[in-house]
Amino acid sequence: MKYLYTRRKCLLLVLPLFILYTMYTIYPMINSIYYSFTSYRGLGTPRWNDFANYRRLLTDRYVWLSLKNALVAAGAMMLMTAQSTMKITKMPVSCLLNSLARKPFFLFFSISLFLSLRSESFLRAESCRRRCPPPA
Repeated sequence: MKYLYTRRKCLLLVLPLFILYTMYTIYPMINSIYYSFTSYRGLGTPRWNDFANYRRLLTDRYVWLSLKNALVAAGAMMLMTAQSTMKITKMPVSCLLNSLARKPFFLFFSISLFLSLRSESFLRAESCRRRCPPPA
């Protein structure tokens, strides 16, 4: 009997977290999958259009170009970090190959962080150029 009592207490403690997780993660994911199959601009009712959005996505040349650019940038960044790590630590090639196998998991996080920092500094510089007059 005591086991059931503690199990209920644990479930009651986990329930609010599960509700919040469902509300802020699961529901928006399901909702976005639904809207991907519709033609919806934010106002009015969504109109079902099957796979038209995905067909347009797969035939758009800019999607494939951006995918190619992202893969090239990811590969270049992996090689540059691996090469610099090898030079700094005098690491043997076997360790380098082992680290290259683990890099893709952390690569997308580092690329997005790098790009967000670069865009933030770019935006800051642009706002400064608009406010400050050019030197005479």
